[in-house]
Amino acid sequence: MKIAIFTENEYKGGLDTFITNLINYWPNADDELVLICNRDHPGLETVAENLSRDCTVIAHRIPVDWVVLRWANKLPDLSEDELHARALRWSASGAFLGRAVSRLYSGIAPDARSTPLDAGIWNEEQEFAWKKIVNFVHEQGSKIGIQLWHAGQKGSTTTPWQGQGHVSEAQGGWRAVAPSAIAFGDLPAPREISREEIKATIEDYRGSAKRALRAGFDVLEIHGAHGYLIHSFLSPISNKRQDEYGGNFDNRIRFVVEVVQAVREVWPDSHPLFLRTSSHDWVEGGWTGEENAELAEILFH
Repeated sequence: MKIAIFTENEYKGGLDTFITNLINYWPNADDELVLICNRDHPGLETVAENLSRDCTVIAHRIPVDWVVLRWANKLPDLSEDELHARALRWSASGAFLGRAVSRLYSGIAPDARSTPLDAGIWNEEQEFAWKKIVNFVHEQGSKIGIQLWHAGQKGSTTTPWQGQGHVSEAQGGWRAVAPSAIAFGDLPAPREISREEIKATIEDYRGSAKRALRAGFDVLEIHGAHGYLIHSFLSPISNKRQDEYGGNFDNRIRFVVEVVQAVREVWPDSHPLFLRTSSHDWVEGGWTGEENAELAEILFH
């Protein structure tokens, strides 16, 4: 199990010793510990020096939520690299909202994106571009994470400021895929993804995780929420399959379990790995909080 330990903004007397002992004497040696603390804490160096067991230390100012890189295209005078290098320079140096832990969305394949303007990490050229940004953030003494996603039934749309309407194949879009051919809102019905495509998508996650590691990212999150592909497999509302990937609970979680297993095979235990889920569909007959908790237990073990 991965355990995140957060410290207060201000150290109080004895907290250094308390945190050090909490980590060193943690009862379960198999748990992966992540210490998240303010990088300006005067006792941080003391804590790090006295740890006798493995623990990932993330020293931040303020963590930043996942950033979708499509926004770069609103400023045509700047390349995507230039814009986000500037944004990260502001955040990592503390000149812009004091942010220091930045985390970025990335599609695992061209047809995994939400819009044609989204960034990705499905080839070596993208890996190299990411590495430049990652290196800069590390030079500022900060950490950076990446979120891997497949938009599934919500793919091939325009940007939010363009109305998030459908982008046809003739307009440079693609046919979205999902567990079942059930439309989301006013978007066209997606094509039901085949077993062969499911296996290929799992390999896309594995390959993207490899490239993220080579690019130097510190944290990886798999996006399994918000009606995207993983979530649509989990929910009985959007998953009507009759094969081993649909129907009962064990079948509906099979895809995400296989994705996590594939990613963990190439993403080292020393680097935090998270799965983002929608904990409840809030619709009768949908994914429930109890199922979400059961999935967490299965992934932990």
